[in-house]
Amino acid sequence: MTISVIDISHLSLVVHQRPVVSASAELVRCWSGDLEDLKECILEHFAPDGNYCEVGNDLHSVTIGSAETRLSPVPDDASWHADLFHAGWHDFPYENVPLDCRHQVAAYVDRKHELREGCVQEQDLLEAAGEGGAPAVEHLVRHHRDILDQQYAALDALFSDLVTPAGGLPAWAQELAHAEVQEHHMRREWLGSAVIAYLCGGSAGHRPDTIFGGVRYDFSAGSVDLTQPPQVKCGDQAPQGGRPPQTHRPRPPMRRRGCSSSALARCASAVKALVVTITTWSQRWYAR
Repeated sequence: MTISVIDISHLSLVVHQRPVVSASAELVRCWSGDLEDLKECILEHFAPDGNYCEVGNDLHSVTIGSAETRLSPVPDDASWHADLFHAGWHDFPYENVPLDCRHQVAAYVDRKHELREGCVQEQDLLEAAGEGGAPAVEHLVRHHRDILDQQYAALDALFSDLVTPAGGLPAWAQELAHAEVQEHHMRREWLGSAVIAYLCGGSAGHRPDTIFGGVRYDFSAGSVDLTQPPQVKCGDQAPQGGRPPQTHRPRPPMRRRGCSSSALARCASAVKALVVTITTWSQRWYAR
């Protein structure tokens, strides 16, 4: 069984009058198992004049990089546990997060790390088919679809936590929202392309760099348009549950949600055509 927590109480390491009694195996691996080097690093980061910040009840180092060392109180609240925080407060897109909002963003980063998955490719589906046939392929696709939905829920919770009393997101949060939703959309697009390539025998067509029709994600706090500069637009009603991205025509900033009956008709027609196309591909595939 893999050991995830390592006892380091024998190092007699004390930070802010609390002993550091344990560390994650992941953090120890970052120092190639050298506990003395780890001790020296923690003492340097969290010295009274060190470069660190308080994030809720935790202490985070603040360095140039994509991860930080974190000290979290253990349940007895009399000692610390050291681990990695998988983001950098000087690293994009978190460098502009104010100190008093880092707690909410840190909770999102932790959830995002828990849900980390590689982008699905056609080869992954082919390997699943070789091991378990069509049911295995469906299971893998559904698994990644569910991960995407959970990532969406984490984003939705974050944006709801960051909404100002005026009903919108501050400028720094708009930039953060745009970057995080862009990454979420990229993962969703990879999954869709892998499925299309699998069904079509090796080609998903050209992967677009820009979605000219526009791609918008709706959240409880508003919507994020990936073809517009970072900006969250607030609507009157919150969507129920996770939703896939909506394709729409570009529109002026801050326009309220809603669409005309003609737009709904065009959307319904496009969805119907897509369903017919996918059904035809599936029938041809299983007839082979």
